Amino acid sequence: ADAACLARALRAGQLPALRALRLDRNALGAGAGAAAVVEAWVSRDRRRAGGAGPRRLQLGYNPGMGAPALGRVLDALAAPAARGLRYLGLGHAGWDERGARHPLMDRLTARTLPNVAAALEELVLECNEIGLPAMRALAACAAALALPRLHTLDLSDNIPTRAQTRALTAQLARSVPALESVCLCCGM
Repeated sequence: ADAACLARALRAGQLPALRALRLDRNALGAGAGAAAVVEAWVSRDRRRAGGAGPRRLQLGYNPGMGAPALGRVLDALAAPAARGLRYLGLGHAGWDERGARHPLMDRLTARTLPNVAAALEELVLECNEIGLPAMRALAACAAALALPRLHTLDLSDNIPTRAQTRALTAQLARSVPALESVCLCCGM
């Protein structure tokens, strides 16, 4: 109910200066709450009402969100209003792509990242079940996109091992010149 109220307020143009939304560790379940808030934050209605676009979005440590809600969040961040996003935190949010198919990573790399690439400084996807094929898709996207401000990429505590990620780390370092920190370690 709280997420629905916040989404209504954002669509109505309330909180017009809101630039950072930190919903980490809020037990957001598989419902549409978090997705509805992000969709409202980048909506045309909000923009028409003079609302500011997002700069910082933290939805981490809500493992119950799951793929449907995460997919909606990623789709919403492909909206023009999200182009100024600087920080995206989706660590431990129920992202589970262990196998060869990786539809969430495909959404991130095909829609979200191209939209926010010019402003994005930090991307945090730690502690999910992201496998090596999805990591490779992200590295290929980074090689194809200009990510001029991205300085931190945190993919720690996912499935790939240190040996598997050594080549990915080198590829990302070559592809993203501003990258100061890339974390692919697995401490689990």
